[in-house]
Parts: sequence; structure tokens; C-alpha cells
Amino acid sequence: MEDKKLISNFEKSNEYRNVIHDLIPGGAHTYSKGDDQFPLNSPAAITHGKGAYVWDLDGNKFFDTLMGLTSVSLGHAYEPVLERVREELLKGSNFSRPSVIEYEMANRFLSLVPQHDMIKYAKNGSVVTTAAIKLAPSESKIVAVDSITPSPKYFSLTVKYTLYFLLNGLRASRISSADLKLYLPKELKRDFFALNSC
Repeated sequence: MEDKKLISNFEKSNEYRNVIHDLIPGGAHTYSKGDDQFPLNSPAAITHGKGAYVWDLDGNKFFDTLMGLTSVSLGHAYEPVLERVREELLKGSNFSRPSVIEYEMANRFLSLVPQHDMIKYAKNGSVVTTAAIKLAPSESKIVAVDSITPSPKYFSLTVKYTLYFLLNGLRASRISSADLKLYLPKELKRDFFALNSC
């Protein structure tokens, strides 16, 4: 049986914590990465990652169970992705007009998802929420869900439900959490009940 070593050296992480809060509120630009979301004896910052592992400022190696807040499904620094990114970076980036790769990706995506006839790229959930509100029929109302604990995790779930109602034209300006359960589609009810049991 392999001997498990308890990580106890967080000297550089503690030095980092002592200065980062003077520069960045909460110590991170993403709320869920902030110090108040993790135990004191944990890495304050990550220096690099490879595959399913990340390393902190003290050189400690960790198995990244969150995988980049669940967005890194292939692992950190996955070589085939890095190769493709390098290839594109050599062409330049952030042009004043669309890059031809947008056309290529739209065609590729739509060929894989034939029930859709258009695609719109966005940077984050805030951008797509704003777009959905702008695209919704003018008679639609935005749903505000009562008694949801404010945090990025819960907010994203609330947005999902809000957009569902918005895009399905539910005519309600405010709806209680209890009433919301009645209107949720079957595939979203499980998430909603899990959310309210937290």
C-alpha cells in the first residue's frame, strides 16, 4: 500500500495571502477561488497544472478534483489542445473584425447539432444572459426566484431557470420558489431540489 503524505508546507502560500488582499478584493478575481472558499491550510495560488494535477507556490502537488471549476474536461495543458492554440496564436488574435475561424467553427458545430440553424459565441454567462433578455419577446417577464442564497453556484442555477422561463414566455414578474417547482421542466427539477436542500 502506498504511503500517503500529509501536505503541511504552505509557507509561500501564506506569504502570498498576506499581500494579495491588498491588491485584489477577496484575493481572487473569481469569487469561488477566494480564500474564504477554502480551508486555511490550502494552496493560496496555483503555479501550473498538467493533466489532472496542479502545483502550488510551495511546489505541493494536488489532484484537481474541481478541474478548473469543472471547465477543464481534458485535463490541464492537454497537448493536442495546446498544439492547436499555438497554431492559431501564430496567426494573431483579437482582430477588429471576425476571424475566419468563427465561420469554420459555426459550420462544424451546426453540422454536429442539426436541430439548430444558428450559433452565437459568447465569453461568459453574463453575456449570454444579457443576450437572452434582449432577444426575449417584449411581453415576456423576467422571473425573480425567492430565497436563493447568493453565490456564484446558486446564481448560475437561478439564471438557468430564469432563462428557461424567459425563453418559454412565462408571463410572471415574480414567482415563489414553491410555485417555481410546479413550472420547472422535469430535467431541471432535480437540480432545483438539490439547490434548495443546501
